[in-house]
Amino acid sequence: MWRQCCRPSTLNLWRIRKVALKAIGVYARAAAPLMLRREHATSQIPRCHRRAGFGTAVVLMASVLCLTGCAVTPRGPLAFAMWRAGQAQTVDALARHLGEQGVADVLPLHQLLRSASSWQACAAEPFALPPAEQWPAVVQVLRLLQALQAAGVVGRALEIHSGYRGPALNSCAQGAAGSAHLRSFALDFTPVDGEDPTERLCTFWRDQGRAWRMGLSRYPSGRIHIDTAGYRTWGADHTGRSAVCDPQVPQAVPAASAGG
Repeated sequence: MWRQCCRPSTLNLWRIRKVALKAIGVYARAAAPLMLRREHATSQIPRCHRRAGFGTAVVLMASVLCLTGCAVTPRGPLAFAMWRAGQAQTVDALARHLGEQGVADVLPLHQLLRSASSWQACAAEPFALPPAEQWPAVVQVLRLLQALQAAGVVGRALEIHSGYRGPALNSCAQGAAGSAHLRSFALDFTPVDGEDPTERLCTFWRDQGRAWRMGLSRYPSGRIHIDTAGYRTWGADHTGRSAVCDPQVPQAVPAASAGG
């Protein structure tokens, strides 16, 4: 059914189906005892019927997930929920950390944890968790994004293309060897409204970027890169010579320290 109604090039259907059914199984095992203990509400219903009814509900839930999988965007909220089921404990820990630091509402998790646009071509996952030792960098980048939004440099409606990338994916995606996506944390994004904030970004970078240790780039595709791994700017060739902002400081950025 999945192969007939969906295009494999658009979504790794079998992987999502497997994770979805695993999540349903976990839910079923956890919820069944609770439902069966509600004797006061179902005392007139034979136990075997109640179990059968719960099993039917699980099957229906699985069917809905499989059928709606055709409409699931590869890195949207539902796809993220399916992926999250496989590492719920760690994702929940990160979410708590972001909440404690006051940045949980800057970006939804399904955007924050996107890996790279080329995840399918690289046979990678659509989402990726940064190591715990890099979570402070995640917080700092989110605070930078907050500051950019508060200053009217960029809006709140953003499409995030890439966050943390592991070594294999970063290499496959042709990221710089020392990319902030790999060694720290970075965000690549575009404004949803299509507006070009380059001039405002460059002004912010020149006036406040040093205090933020802000890395900034705008690639030929229009995607914007920000990080807090060092005050620098670069362009398509990973040097300041191709940067859209006037790179008064520094004049050039080695590829190993560019964001990628």
